Amino acid sequence: MKPIHKYIPFEKITIETGLRASEVEERLFSIIETDPEMRKRHWLTGSIKSNKEFQGNIYQGQITISPIINYKNSFLPDISGRIKSLTFGSEIELKLKLKTPIVIFAAIWFGIVGLVSLIMLMQILSGNFEPGFIVPFIMLIFGYLVFTLGFKKESIKARKRIMEIVNGTEKNNYQ
Repeated sequence: MKPIHKYIPFEKITIETGLRASEVEERLFSIIETDPEMRKRHWLTGSIKSNKEFQGNIYQGQITISPIINYKNSFLPDISGRIKSLTFGSEIELKLKLKTPIVIFAAIWFGIVGLVSLIMLMQILSGNFEPGFIVPFIMLIFGYLVFTLGFKKESIKARKRIMEIVNGTEKNNYQ
């Protein structure tokens, strides 16, 4: 059976690399825009003026970043984690999750649509069926697909890019 993380917009991964922790930090730092002034989004297009791939910071092995894109996508992952030194190389533990305002919106939306779906299910089970009763169920499926696929698309790209930069491989991860 696959872990539940496979089906929700959350990932916890560990990347192993032969590089020392300081080298990993240096390589990641080279692709992260840390200047808050440069990270401001254009009010109309939503794009960031930067030649870096991520925005955020790395400090004493602690990582807090998110991808920089030139299009709008509310489902970009917030990436947090830490770099750990090993005997030979290092390990990067990362958590990729939706941004907090998106999680709050999703909780409210799924709560309302879920409640309406439950009411419609009770109506269907009591013998009252109308074609319109299936609309909330369709909305639940559509919402799930939008949130999950939108997040997974961006998280896969971010994970691959981080692994390229540090010459790493994933180990025992929830994806």
